[in-house]
Order: sequence, then structure tokens, then C-alpha cells
Amino acid sequence: MFYLQKDFQISKEKKKLDNISSIEGKDILIIGCGNGYDIFDWIKFQPRSITGLDILNYSRSWKKVLYSVKKKNIITKINFLQRDILKLKKSKKFHFIVSDAVFEHLKNFKEVLKKCDSLLYKEGIIYASYGPLWYSLGGDHFSNRNADVDGFNHLLLNKKNYLRFFRENVKSLDEEIKLHGSAGIFVKKDLFSKLTGNQYMKIFLRNNFFSKYTVVEYCPISLKLLNKNYELSKKLTKKTKFKSLENFYLKTQVVYLKKVSN
Repeated sequence: MFYLQKDFQISKEKKKLDNISSIEGKDILIIGCGNGYDIFDWIKFQPRSITGLDILNYSRSWKKVLYSVKKKNIITKINFLQRDILKLKKSKKFHFIVSDAVFEHLKNFKEVLKKCDSLLYKEGIIYASYGPLWYSLGGDHFSNRNADVDGFNHLLLNKKNYLRFFRENVKSLDEEIKLHGSAGIFVKKDLFSKLTGNQYMKIFLRNNFFSKYTVVEYCPISLKLLNKNYELSKKLTKKTKFKSLENFYLKTQVVYLKKVSN
């Protein structure tokens, strides 16, 4: 099933996962868990265990989360690991592998998807929300921070001019983390999969996953900007070779992936 909407709420999308397959008593792996506070949204569904995984060290935040879990007498087993998912042992299986705002940053996306396949139970589900997509307004999480009209600079500027634009607007490390969701760090390390929505869906299918339910969020700001600014639209289609403007205003995807039965 496919559903197009103006925006989405993560809590609502998580409830949808529980409707598709009950989370109660099951095991969840969160990839890119960050500070770990997200687990409290999942605990509401009473899973048996939650494993939070991230390549960065959020140990201070994780300790606070674990303390809170213990204080509230929550029975769900919680565990945090600082590790690359590709290095996670296959001996442990999960009913759900979930992520929010992670897929768009995976340069080795295909390898990660294959790894997820090996970590899932046969009837397991991958839930993922990801965006902004690379070709959308602010697809680099950076270009539109000052003005919407600059939101496609990551697509239109040559490398030299884009780096100049980046240096002129990037903030200190602390400011990037606290105020801009680490956007400047993502740009500096080029942590983007750089895929269109259709390319994600094709990769899912090639790896024997189908989306039981798909949500696509479009960006009204981008749609309005492109409809008003013909020159901008023309530059984008010429630069990217896309035949339509769709990829420039489709912002986010949410998928619920199940393995294709053999």
C-alpha cells in the first residue's frame, strides 16, 4: 500500500508497525539510536528487548537512559552498543530492525540492507523513515539553513563553490550538534546515500524485500518554490537529467519491509 502525505509523525508511524505485526514480547534492533531516548517510544509497545546500536559513543546519554529504565521498573531488557552494524554478530536475531533518519546517511546502503536481512527472523520486519532525500530541498541537511532559494545548492553548485558556501555557513562542532542536528558534520564527511526514492525501492526489491506499507512525504515549500521559479526548475532538470520535478519535492519515505517468501 502506498500513501502520500504532507508530513508525518514518527509516533504514528510506529503505531502502524505495531498494527502490521505486534511488537509485544518481541526483540527490536535500533540502528543509529543516537542518544537512546527514542527507546521510550518503543517501550510503550512492551517488547521483550531493545538493542540500540550506533557507530558514535553516546555512553553518557545511554547511562541516563538505563538509569531511568531501572528506576521506572521497566521489564523490557535494554542494551546499547557502540558498533558498526556490519560488524554485528549474526548469532543474535531480531523480529524488528528499526531506524529513523539513518538510511539517507548510509554510503554503503546495499551492504547494510543485506546485513539487516541476515539479522532478521524469517517473518521479521524492517521499519525505516529516512529523509530529506538527497535530491529534495536541503537534501544535504545544510543548503537551506539560511534561505529556501539556496536549498538546492548541493545539486547546482560545482564542488569549489559548494565548499565555499559550506565554509561560509558552517558553525562550530557544538553548534552543529545542538542547533543543526549535526548537519555540518554530515556534509564534511559526505555521509549521504544520494539515492532517489525510486532507487531505494528498487534496491529493496533486488534484496528480496517488499514494502507492506509505504508513506511518502512531500515538501510544500519546495513544490511552491519550483512552481514559481521556472529558471530554478529548468536548472535542476538540466543538471540532474530528471524528466520531471518529482524528486525535488519528495522529501521523506517511510517503509515497512518484509522478506519476499520463496
